[in-house]
Amino acid sequence: MPPPQPNSEIIEIGIAEIDTKTKVITATESMIICPANSKISDFCTELTSITQVQVDSGITLSDACRLLRQRYNSRNCFWASYGSSDERALRRECAAKSVTYPMSHSYINVKAMVEFQFGELLGLHEALDRTGLGFQGRPHRGVDDAYNTARLLLHLLPMSGGFLVDTELPNQ
Repeated sequence: MPPPQPNSEIIEIGIAEIDTKTKVITATESMIICPANSKISDFCTELTSITQVQVDSGITLSDACRLLRQRYNSRNCFWASYGSSDERALRRECAAKSVTYPMSHSYINVKAMVEFQFGELLGLHEALDRTGLGFQGRPHRGVDDAYNTARLLLHLLPMSGGFLVDTELPNQ
C-alpha cells in the first residue's frame, strides 16, 4: 500500500438513512468530494473504484456539509460509523478547511458495539459475516460501507439491549 499523500482528503461521504420508527434503511447516497489539494492514486481507484474524473466533477467539502445539514438534518440527528476514523477525518478536514462540522455530537461507534457484543475487534466485513448478514456492495466504497454499517447497527441494537429514539434531538 502506498503511503498516504501529505494532503490526503475525503473523496466520498456515504450516507445510509435509517427510519428509527420502522427500523428500515430508507435512503442511501454517495457524495463524491472534489479534493482541493490531492489527486486520486491508482491504488485508491483500485480500492474504491472512484476515479480522478469522478472527483474532478464532485462537490466541495463545504457543499457536502451544507447538503448533510439540509437533506438529513445532520446537526439534530444521531449518526453512526464503523469505527471513529471517519468521524475524526471529517472533523480534521472541516477544521483544516474552515468548514462548519455538519454532524451532531450524538454519535454511535458501531465498531465499539461489535467489540462489546463479540468480545473482540472485528472489521466491518468480519462483523457482518459473524452476524450472518454478509457484506453487500463494494468494500471501501463510502455508500456501501455506510449501508452495511446501518444494516449491522439495526441487527446489533436488539442484541445489545439498545434502542433508537426519534431522530430529532434538541438543538445543540
